[in-house]
Amino acid sequence: QALRVVPAYVHLGSTLAADKFPNADVQKRVSDAMQSYVPLARSVFGNGTLSQATLLALARSLVFSRLLYKAHVWSKLSAWALRRLNGTYMRVLRRIFGCERYKRTALTDRQVRIALATPSMDCAVAQQRLRYLQQVVSSPASSLRALLSCTSSSGERLPWVKTIIQDMRGIVSHHGGKLEDLGDPIENGDNWERFLVNYPRQWTLLVK
Repeated sequence: QALRVVPAYVHLGSTLAADKFPNADVQKRVSDAMQSYVPLARSVFGNGTLSQATLLALARSLVFSRLLYKAHVWSKLSAWALRRLNGTYMRVLRRIFGCERYKRTALTDRQVRIALATPSMDCAVAQQRLRYLQQVVSSPASSLRALLSCTSSSGERLPWVKTIIQDMRGIVSHHGGKLEDLGDPIENGDNWERFLVNYPRQWTLLVK
């Protein structure tokens, strides 16, 4: 039987592609999220009797869970993928806030997110990776130092590893404080590993 070589295929609900960007997977996530959102857009998310907190909880459960399914395995997103994800994300948030784009509102996406206390899309994806990192490091057979040292045949760090290192440095830049005492993730991987394993609740709160 001949072995077919394809540019992309679906594995465990996630689309894997030959290129370095998860564009095909993002397209499927957007489609799945919209299938969940559209039937409920007016009757639920446009329902003025429900509080914004309730609507946000419903959005996370019914829409964003599909939009960001397996986002923790994504590495760098292309500009196109980020626009597609953010377009769907903000469509839901604007409906909840009551300022759809077609109403020519003067509010920017950032203003809407701040008002609803929700992260930007690139931050939301980074949060998924950082939560997953804690799970990986806490597994018995895992080592953060080994994970961050993973390289390709050419000697370069794997794309996901490069991205998670940037995420870790980003959370230090955002929070500062005691995280700075851990040092750089690459040079002081053991410090980070001990923190992730011994203080999972604190890590969750920092990522949130």
